[in-house]
Amino acid sequence: MPQHTPELPVELAPVTQLPLLKRLAARLFGSGLNRLRAQHAASWLQGQADGFRSGHSAGVDYGFQE
Repeated sequence: MPQHTPELPVELAPVTQLPLLKRLAARLFGSGLNRLRAQHAASWLQGQADGFRSGHSAGVDYGFQE
């Protein structure tokens, strides 16, 4: 079965593909926010649900096209 790997926008590139300074900044800010436990839970859950729904519908569409 073929794998569908969509091209991600630059701002969604994996951290491993970022330049060194951006990787270091992302790690620094990410660890700082984790230590502060700075997370808006309702926003995170809404984003997760939206991503699941859009990913599921895109997968269904892709499956029907195949």
